[in-house]
Amino acid sequence: PFHRVGKVFHEEVHDPRRTFPPVLFAAVATASALYLAVTVVSTVAVDPDVLAASDGPLLEVAGAGPLGVPTRWYALVALVAVTNTCLFALVASSRLLYGMAVDGHVPATFSRLLPTRRTPVVASLAMAVIAAGMAATGAVSDLAEAAVTLLLAVLVAVNIAAVATRRSPEAAHAYRAPTWMAPLGAVAASVLLVHQLATASRADLVRLAVLLAVSGVLWVAARVQRR
Repeated sequence: PFHRVGKVFHEEVHDPRRTFPPVLFAAVATASALYLAVTVVSTVAVDPDVLAASDGPLLEVAGAGPLGVPTRWYALVALVAVTNTCLFALVASSRLLYGMAVDGHVPATFSRLLPTRRTPVVASLAMAVIAAGMAATGAVSDLAEAAVTLLLAVLVAVNIAAVATRRSPEAAHAYRAPTWMAPLGAVAASVLLVHQLATASRADLVRLAVLLAVSGVLWVAARVQRR
């Protein structure tokens, strides 16, 4: 189902097997370099203890700079960035749910498309309801912690799947990373996941348990539907 998210990018390149992997790695390296640069600049501009005690550490950095960025401007930029991220997450997750329905992992109802725009309407509405329900259960920081935990779980599963399917005939034409990369990724993500679960609050664990329970119900319903 992950190919539903990348289908648009897949159609815009001539040789995705050769082109997409270096672009992906370059994007990760660029983002990592930007994060590192922001971290270095922040600790140089403002005392690290002040940043650690602040509710808005980047606001402290913006106020300490020579431009003196107004708080309202910074809040507007943050609002646009968060909104953009949420919209992308809703679009991507709805396509994942649609792909899982097409592949038979969740009920086929989620594979219904609008007749004109070919948009997965049921999957989109379902993910919007889930997102609204999550947003009503805690602050942004709590939801961010839950999202990090889920992403780490996905990374563990994807890396294990990459190891298990490496010699599959269906993967013969797919990009193959170095042999050591997927096991290393699985181990690293597992360590981070265990730490995340060990330090999570009870409310975060309840949210994760509810999401896992809903996922299990959908999986069972799909199996019953196929019989």
